[in-house]
Amino acid sequence: LGLLESAGSRPDLDGRSDHDPEPLRSEERERLLHIGPYGRQLIAAHPNTARDRLRELARDENEDVRKAVAHNPNVPMDQMWALAAEFPEAVLENPARDAWVLEHPNFLRDAHPEGLQAVLELGGAPIRWIQRGARHQNPLVRRAVASNPSAPEDLIISLLGDEDDSVRRAAKRHPSAPDHLVRILERGRSEPVQKVFAQVFALQVSEEQPESLTPS
Repeated sequence: LGLLESAGSRPDLDGRSDHDPEPLRSEERERLLHIGPYGRQLIAAHPNTARDRLRELARDENEDVRKAVAHNPNVPMDQMWALAAEFPEAVLENPARDAWVLEHPNFLRDAHPEGLQAVLELGGAPIRWIQRGARHQNPLVRRAVASNPSAPEDLIISLLGDEDDSVRRAAKRHPSAPDHLVRILERGRSEPVQKVFAQVFALQVSEEQPESLTPS
């Protein structure tokens, strides 16, 4: 019982837990690995599990094991984004989420596009992520922002003038898209009209000039 309690302990969103988990000893870890998916899930959830082990478990055949890796605060960044496409909610609920931004200011720009797309389509995505996603170089990521129900009106307006047609279409369907602007764009479908609109309403903040990193 003590082993299972230790292996299953997780920190809260501030990185704290009711009691600091003890590291799994090698013989305990091997025993858990051989008792089936539940044992592997416990190891995948344990915040002291080594990153190399988490990489192995990220390829586990069991869905619950992979999901536990996505939620683990020690998951390697590249592995987290690889799992984000399958488990975007687990990534958003990861206790280390706010620390990622502080430690890796460009981590959204360097993210796996499919994983970032899945995360930014969720209404619970942090506003800072949504803002940066609206300026991402990949149109699939910008389209995810345009589809996010929590995206603020100013971002949706900027995406109405996006260079990518699929992004513009998604922005037009957003509940926050101003009807009068959508009607204007529907009447002026030519490329010059879209370019002028983009110049007027596009975000002015440069990628090289990051915003405040205060978690939201």
